[in-house]
Amino acid sequence: MDAGEASRGSAIKLAADVAGRCLGLGTALLITRALTVGDLGRFEIAAALAVLAAEAADLGLSATSARDLVAGRVSIRAVLRAKLLLSAAAATVLPVLVLAGGFEPLTIPLLAYFVLGGWAEWLGVVLRVRDRPLLEAITLLVLRAGVLAAVAVTLWGRPNLPWLAAAHAVATIASVAVGGVLAWQFAGRRGGPDPGPVAVVRAARPLAVNSVLALLSLRIELLALGAWGAAGDAGLYAPASKLVSFLLVIPAAVCAGAMPALVREIARGQRAARERTATTLGLIAAPAAVGLWLVPGVVLIFGEQYAEAVRLVRILAFAVPMVFLNALMLHTLVAAGRGGRVARLTAVRVTVAAAAAAVLVPAAGVSGAALGFMLAELALLWLGHRACADAGVRVPILRPILAGLVLSAPMAVLVAVLHAPDLVKVAAGAGAYAATLFGAKILRSTLASPR
Repeated sequence: MDAGEASRGSAIKLAADVAGRCLGLGTALLITRALTVGDLGRFEIAAALAVLAAEAADLGLSATSARDLVAGRVSIRAVLRAKLLLSAAAATVLPVLVLAGGFEPLTIPLLAYFVLGGWAEWLGVVLRVRDRPLLEAITLLVLRAGVLAAVAVTLWGRPNLPWLAAAHAVATIASVAVGGVLAWQFAGRRGGPDPGPVAVVRAARPLAVNSVLALLSLRIELLALGAWGAAGDAGLYAPASKLVSFLLVIPAAVCAGAMPALVREIARGQRAARERTATTLGLIAAPAAVGLWLVPGVVLIFGEQYAEAVRLVRILAFAVPMVFLNALMLHTLVAAGRGGRVARLTAVRVTVAAAAAAVLVPAAGVSGAALGFMLAELALLWLGHRACADAGVRVPILRPILAGLVLSAPMAVLVAVLHAPDLVKVAAGAGAYAATLFGAKILRSTLASPR
């Protein structure tokens, strides 16, 4: 039953996050096409700094809520009080630090955007753990659609960086309001232990460290390009990174949807939900990586000025399967109560990424940044697999990826021989893979049926 619940929760979360990511991709297309490569680099670096600072308003509460609210270890009211106190402190201190540190002024509205967006996401977690995944989806889609609309209006009326950043901040208000009303109506009346806000924050500390490190690990290359790269390198790297990020929302959604079932099954010593989730990820990651390698020119949807990013897409394609399975291994360790181990693994990944960036970015620029990202994910894959095995919650790696690669063969042949625009190739490849999956399912059912 829990395995089926994991699939259902993952399916709803995945559908909502893919839809949200499509809205986010639309936002990115508007921004990248309206800005120069240099301005895009400024905007992306400011956003990277803002999202790191905004974690001070959460400190792992969203991550621990997915586990502790399911297990009944803490009440919604207790986490709410802790998050309110952290947000108030962040709103007071962080803008002063930004101004005193001489950062881009547009970092402040982006900081507000990430703090308020974090509230919308936390309210979605509350709805999910109370078995309301569809309401979580509504909350997050309101957020993404609001940002897209606000950016479109801003670029049409006043296309400059400060107004663009302000539009992001204003766009979060509707989603926080919607999520708050839904959480109050459907999830806010559940009780539970209330150890006090300090104790709640202290309990979340291991995952708070991991959250900061996880955010940093995905932005080290961008920050390194801003520090050591040539002018505009950060703006050139951003479209390739966004294209891959469009795919990386999938493992996050699948694992988040499966998290309640993972927690319960690990407590019972079972593994069906974990294996089914790994299979799902492998069957998505493998064709995604193959598709990026065969059709890297799809990055030009962001604009012809990013033609040099094509080679980066092929490098980053190798990292896609690693990121997918790394997400499951880290979620599995969290579900097993090994949050401290997760933080240490992420710290190692950050260290590898930072060392690689320090060596490869000055030597090879944007290509070095992409290669460093891949090497960091490879290190995390190896160490994460060992950590899960040591914890008695082994996650399969080779079988899901190999299955996905085998089933991707017809798609790869079609895309390789097809002479058509890149977007047509992507659509044809997706259709071919879907048909292959359907055929494999029919064949499996036929072989398994009694004769």
